[in-house]
Amino acid sequence: MLSLKREDAARLGYDNVQAWRALLRTNRNDIAAAMNIPLEDFRWYAAFHNEGDHPHVHTMAWSAKPGQAYLSRDSGRSNPS
Repeated sequence: MLSLKREDAARLGYDNVQAWRALLRTNRNDIAAAMNIPLEDFRWYAAFHNEGDHPHVHTMAWSAKPGQAYLSRDSGRSNPS
């Protein structure tokens, strides 16, 4: 789940489904790489909830090929240590 405080979502423009969709689409290659999934096998789904004080999206990502995806200790880190 990715969530923002209401005031941050409004300031950054993430108070609507189109903005969240664009964000996820823009970053799908990085998400696939972090999960060790080739782009042709990468699948994802997200649901936007414009709730009270925290607009957010629930996301799922997987490989079309069973057993292909995995996260390593450094997956998703911008500065692995």
